[in-house]
Amino acid sequence: MNKELLDITSSQKVNLYAQIFSIKKCVTNVATSVVLDRHFDYEMLKKAIVMAVNRCEAMRLRFVRKKGKIKQYFIEHDEPEIGIWDFYGMTEEKRDRIIFKDASKKHKLFGKRQFRIYIYRDIDGFEGIYMNVNHMIQDSSGIMIFFKDILDIYDALATGNDMPKPMSSYKSIIIKELQYENSKQQEKDYEFWKEYWEKGEPIFTGIDGKKRLLLEQKKKKNNNYRAASILSLLHPDTARWMQYADEDKTAKWMQFCIDNNISFQCLVLLAVRCHLSAANDREEDVTVNLTAARRATLTEKKCGGSRVHFFPFRTIFSEEKAAIDVLKNIKDEQAVCFRHCELNPLEIRNIRVPMYNITSSVAYEDISVTYQPLHIELNGTKARTRWHHNGASSNPMYLTIMNNEEKGLDFYYEYLKYRFDEQTVRRLALNIENTMDMVVDNKQLTIGEILDILQGES
Repeated sequence: MNKELLDITSSQKVNLYAQIFSIKKCVTNVATSVVLDRHFDYEMLKKAIVMAVNRCEAMRLRFVRKKGKIKQYFIEHDEPEIGIWDFYGMTEEKRDRIIFKDASKKHKLFGKRQFRIYIYRDIDGFEGIYMNVNHMIQDSSGIMIFFKDILDIYDALATGNDMPKPMSSYKSIIIKELQYENSKQQEKDYEFWKEYWEKGEPIFTGIDGKKRLLLEQKKKKNNNYRAASILSLLHPDTARWMQYADEDKTAKWMQFCIDNNISFQCLVLLAVRCHLSAANDREEDVTVNLTAARRATLTEKKCGGSRVHFFPFRTIFSEEKAAIDVLKNIKDEQAVCFRHCELNPLEIRNIRVPMYNITSSVAYEDISVTYQPLHIELNGTKARTRWHHNGASSNPMYLTIMNNEEKGLDFYYEYLKYRFDEQTVRRLALNIENTMDMVVDNKQLTIGEILDILQGES
């Protein structure tokens, strides 16, 4: 039977290039687990997993090289092997070593299944599913949609209730994405980002201060150089540090956001940029990387797959501006950028290369930020979801914030070990938390007053 071969999409290309140019091919692995405080019938859960794989087109994607190009196609049916991991009573350290061994094992790209799934019993007896999947077929939103489908199918099998509604077609979304290329909308988006960069060159603001920018200026023999090298292809090894916000603190932050009609991500962005400003001689011009889930429609929300894009988000605020006004500006500017985030993220970055006479190996952003307000539950019981460390990254610092089962928040800081130490990460995390607390307590605080406090604490 002839397979229908499709080109890969822009979000898939970003992940493909990350894998090609990293010496650690596990860089595109996404290892996650979802567990609940209950016992599952393992045979029934296996059946639910296989059914979910065959209801989710993204999980049946395969890749092939054809005439020098990477193509993709869908297989009609899959019967994956489902292993069992029982960590009950084991130490955290031993469990994490076993998981890391799998999370850091690459997926062979061509003609092979792009995931591994285990039924998972955690050290405290919670049970559920662990999956290691290639980012080229699923992003975090897609993974959560897929996990939810498994649990809903299991519930239908166990109770005899109707099966959940099927997932929407990822193939149709891929075709739509490919049609976007060379379209009028793509031209509009390109012009938007061209004008975005024509406003003037940003400046690199490092998490640990100006030393990296100064080093770049010395190397270039140009004291006015404004970009910096942020990565080394030979040093992709990462570490992770986690911070937890409890239910009360989380509720206070969220209520503030509701009362002031802003998203929680806006509050986080304000806090991140305040740290970067304070660490870089109170620089007013700060740029970070933001992620866009690109799941606005119901079809996009329920199709799974790899949809996420990232884009540079620049803010310039004077120290006299009140925090609440900055938050409103961030909200408005972010909304405009989101309307044009369909453009290939690599193209957004490459527009500025000739404009500022820089190379694609330097950047102005030292951190990527994403908030994933996703949670899963079964019969009213909230699941515990975890993102497991794979040991490699194509970003110097990746801050991912996720809701947890205790109505709090988990802050995952994944960072390149050759760039940062844990003390630097802890300082960043403390400044982010303290800034959000300060703003929630007094939204009329000026940026200058916040920076005074942060610099006084460092």
